[in-house]
Amino acid sequence: MTASVNTEIIEEFRATGGRITNPLVPEGIRLAVLTTTGARTNLPRTCPVAYFAHGRDAIVVIASAYGAASHPAWYRNLVTNPQVTVEVPADSGDLARRTAKARTARGAERDGLIAAMAVESPIMSGFVENEHREVPVVVLEFLEGPHDDAQPMTDLEKLVAEREIRAAMTRYCRGIDRLDEDLIRSAYHRDSYDDHGMYKGDGYAFAADVVPKMREAFESTMHFIGNSHIELDRDVAAVETYFIAYHVLREVTEGRRLMTFAGRYADRFERRNGEWKLASRIVVLDWDEIRDLGAANPPEMRSTFTAGRRDRDDLVYHLR
Repeated sequence: MTASVNTEIIEEFRATGGRITNPLVPEGIRLAVLTTTGARTNLPRTCPVAYFAHGRDAIVVIASAYGAASHPAWYRNLVTNPQVTVEVPADSGDLARRTAKARTARGAERDGLIAAMAVESPIMSGFVENEHREVPVVVLEFLEGPHDDAQPMTDLEKLVAEREIRAAMTRYCRGIDRLDEDLIRSAYHRDSYDDHGMYKGDGYAFAADVVPKMREAFESTMHFIGNSHIELDRDVAAVETYFIAYHVLREVTEGRRLMTFAGRYADRFERRNGEWKLASRIVVLDWDEIRDLGAANPPEMRSTFTAGRRDRDDLVYHLR
């Protein structure tokens, strides 16, 4: 499949808890979303893969590449970097995100898995036929127990989690207003997704896309976040946060103009390796306006204040 089709499938998968209606996905196929680390780039690479369950603590995937003569990129990635992340549908109707270690089955084990596949998923069993190469059969063994077995969060753990989630959101706001790509990225997991209206795609790459556009279009911006509703479920949080974002437009022929957006950040935060960061963000727009601004205060009065900057020379980076 093309990259754009894969993106569509991943977006639907994450939005529906793993229920896929895309006609390009054969009926009866169970899909997972696999995130590997690029063998050459060391960057996260995410793609949908067909799988079948292998006991309670593993799944099996096939590196078929739709009959191509060479192995798919995701297989080459996991050979170099065997630790991967897998998203699979959970009994609750949501997605379970698991860390796993990949290994290629060989010999009798491979034969046994193919035989089991013919019973468990007959469609998948046809994927191993390839006249050009032996198609790798890959076992992804989970490195952690099922989330359903985890103990409920204590009140203290909830308070700490909520504080860290809010801290990530305030880092994001400072990063946007100070045009600090690194600070924006610090709020996102590497395989995250962001829907900012005109931008829909890789959350971690959002900073590199938005900062040059913000610098070119606006003289100044201020992002305010208000009340947050945080629903915690161990290592996952559903978060709704109200925001108002002000943007002073550049290149206005007469006077000054202000663009305002007001809405909510609909976020999915995940705690991985002890850090709460964005796994998904969708910006919900409730209202917006563009209006003329009045005259600024006289220069002699403005000059008495410390001027804000949109870079790391701003005062806040030197308070400590």
